[in-house]
Amino acid sequence: MDRTNPNAVAIAFVKALKANQIDKASQYWVPGGAQAWADGATKTIDQMQGGTYTRFFEDLPAGTPVFTTSRKPKAPADEQTMSTSGANVDLKQIEGKWYVCKAPI
Repeated sequence: MDRTNPNAVAIAFVKALKANQIDKASQYWVPGGAQAWADGATKTIDQMQGGTYTRFFEDLPAGTPVFTTSRKPKAPADEQTMSTSGANVDLKQIEGKWYVCKAPI
């Protein structure tokens, strides 16, 4: 997976999240925050009621999602938002590589 390509990072992250592979998804998270995100995401998922749990994973795009890129007003040049039906993922570039810094969970 090419970490210099923000689209590839977003796709890999969402695919892992859709499969409920939190540990794998955390590999695409900003270094230093991955474990905290994984712990928080796992806790949130574990606390979801049946219908909420099902809808969360059903709403994430299946297959290979197609993302559009945008920037939030006043966002630094090294941050961007990748959007697709069912998910928005914010990415941050660190030393030429892209990492997820905000996700649907």
